[in-house]
Amino acid sequence: MTGRDFMLQPFPGTGSIPGQTLSGTVTRQAEQLAVTYVLTDPNKDILLPEQSDIPIRRIGLWEETCFEFFLAEKHSPRYWEFNLSPDGNWNVYRFEAYRQGLMEEKAVSVLPFEIRKEGRRFLLFLEFNGKVLFRVQASLELAVCAVLKTREGEKSYWAVTHPGSRPDFHHRDGFVIKL
Repeated sequence: MTGRDFMLQPFPGTGSIPGQTLSGTVTRQAEQLAVTYVLTDPNKDILLPEQSDIPIRRIGLWEETCFEFFLAEKHSPRYWEFNLSPDGNWNVYRFEAYRQGLMEEKAVSVLPFEIRKEGRRFLLFLEFNGKVLFRVQASLELAVCAVLKTREGEKSYWAVTHPGSRPDFHHRDGFVIKL
């Protein structure tokens, strides 16, 4: 099993709130991939919608608070974008190359994940069998990121690294977690 801890940073100028942190872990064992996010929000400033009774695949989740990761096989231009909303709704998109060929990934028909609110902390845990997307022996590269929206409507864009001059989670230089 291989694993990596991560600490996300807000894109400069998009703001962060004192004491607010966003961290987690990514682990892989063969085709099993697990991603955990831990948001510490001391003042409860982040808008976290109530959990849906029946989570579904939805478009546009990144327009609100959304936990995301991007996944690619090393040396392949193809990649996938995973969107996980605090309300339990989700989506997975496939791209043939940088922002090209956007399609909902139909090989993924359900994406259940666990959500917990513990006081001023929010936890999200996803365990996913990726054999429908990537080869078991493939080296993987990930970009872990999030869009956080405050109760006042302000958005901040968080990632392990921000390689461009504007927030761009698709930028391949941001795929810095290697598994």
